[in-house]
Amino acid sequence: QFFACNAAVIYDNDSNIMGCINISSYKRGFNRQLQGLVNASALAIQRNIKMQHSINIIDHTFNSISDAILVVNSDLKVEKCNNKFLDLLSITDDQLSSLNIHDLLREVNFNKLLDDKRPVEITETKMFYKNRSVPTYVKISPIIVSGVFDCIVIIARRVKDIINMSNRFIGNKAAYSFNNLLTKNSKMLDLIETAKSISSLNCTILIEGESGTGKELFAHSIHNASKRHDKPFVAVNCAAIPSDLVESELFGYEKGSFTGALSKGKPGKFEISDGGTIFLDEIGELPLEVQSKLLRVLDNHSVTRIGGFEEKRLNVRVIAATNRNLYDEVQNKNFREDLYYRLNVMYLKIPPLRERIEDIELLVNSFVSNLNKSSDKFITKVSQEFIFSLKKNIWKGNIRELQNVISRAFYLCKGTILDINCLPEYILHNGGQKAYIQAKPELQPIKSKEETEKELIIKAIISTNGKIIKAAKKINMPKTTIYRKIKKYNIDVDDILVKF
Repeated sequence: QFFACNAAVIYDNDSNIMGCINISSYKRGFNRQLQGLVNASALAIQRNIKMQHSINIIDHTFNSISDAILVVNSDLKVEKCNNKFLDLLSITDDQLSSLNIHDLLREVNFNKLLDDKRPVEITETKMFYKNRSVPTYVKISPIIVSGVFDCIVIIARRVKDIINMSNRFIGNKAAYSFNNLLTKNSKMLDLIETAKSISSLNCTILIEGESGTGKELFAHSIHNASKRHDKPFVAVNCAAIPSDLVESELFGYEKGSFTGALSKGKPGKFEISDGGTIFLDEIGELPLEVQSKLLRVLDNHSVTRIGGFEEKRLNVRVIAATNRNLYDEVQNKNFREDLYYRLNVMYLKIPPLRERIEDIELLVNSFVSNLNKSSDKFITKVSQEFIFSLKKNIWKGNIRELQNVISRAFYLCKGTILDINCLPEYILHNGGQKAYIQAKPELQPIKSKEETEKELIIKAIISTNGKIIKAAKKINMPKTTIYRKIKKYNIDVDDILVKF
């Protein structure tokens, strides 16, 4: 035992022992005052560990922020940036030191910024690096410490990312797929197969059909079956936009372009659709002067805003629809011939409902099922006389008119069976009731009371998504009774929900 020691434990941030610091000396030269030095050294090491931990947290937080961040010092030299900034410019850490802030943001007057010492927000500008440019939203904030300018923090985000985010919030996405197109008609089945086969292509599509035949459902379905399904789907009703605003709505405008224009300008529907699909419904209503600009957009794959000079490259698929015969409109000089052929690369003609009457019962059952799920009422059956009367109608409004009639009948029905008493007068006056009596359709076999009751319970369970008590209320049955009936009729609730 020739030695003496002065030692102190070192703890981490969670008060766990990491180790110790020790000063050893010969016993005869032992100095108790060294203990203070050892304790101070241990505390210094602990503080350094804590500081390093905090720096790591700050760095991780800095790099987890979705915006690109760049920090420059008072000499406008780069101090720090996060990984998002490197991704924004597609550069590496090694290239960062050569970055010239004046060249990066050419539209920003940094001298004025340093004099004013106020944040500046630019909704649309460009960041330049060598021969590349990136359209961005930028916010520049001078940081003042104790009244002295310290540094500048630049926060940036791609304009494209902002548009994509706004599309998600606004709901610019397709809501339907080919599974939503119900039909037994052979022409419609062939049409759906054709639409599926061209979904993966990037060509323009023209859809013609009477109002209410489902043109927009086809457009939604084509987009969702394409490689662009996760990109924007922007639907534009050309007939609903005032003629003097069509151009600005479709192609956008720069600030101060006209009286009433937003001070910061506005992107058009084509810019918002970039990467995805734009659906131009009722395209036959477009003014001729707008048709000319639309043709240029389709030919050049770029758009120029009103009051602007820069052409913005776009990657947009166009699906157009109309209830007119566009070829006849071309002959009558109401539609540009060159635009017609530019749109009509792929053509879909949707037949009216009167040419696919075999679909009426299928559609009626679907509408009633949806109404059962969303309403406190419950319809257990649709009579054949009801269906027969519907099949005798002309349906000028097509599926949209049929849905309207079914909704009205559903809410006016006083019982649980839809029959002709629920139909509007004009349907019956079209010969539906009389034709049904003359046709003498075969009577449906009468179901027993038990079969009817079992079917009623099953439909109520399906409509309430398996909530038994709610199902009991829907069919005015005590909850103890419905549980007893479920047991009596061997109704497997889980099996029913899986099937439906």
